[in-house]
Amino acid sequence: MTKKEFLAEIIEVLELEEDELELDTNLDDVEDYDSFAVLSIIAFVHKKFGIQFKANQLQELGSINDLIKLIGEDNFE
Repeated sequence: MTKKEFLAEIIEVLELEEDELELDTNLDDVEDYDSFAVLSIIAFVHKKFGIQFKANQLQELGSINDLIKLIGEDNFE
């Protein structure tokens, strides 16, 4: 999976418009990034990568790029 494909899937999981989120968007600036969004991302990452995160790990993220680093850059093309 490329980073761009990952971003597109995160946008879909969070039910956002394409222009609402980029790889470097500060997640605090995303209106709908709340505890439900964090849980949705946790479930998505677990399903796609088999990695289980805790909510507090994702609440501290600055951007999707930070999430990619947390997952591991080697998991992306």
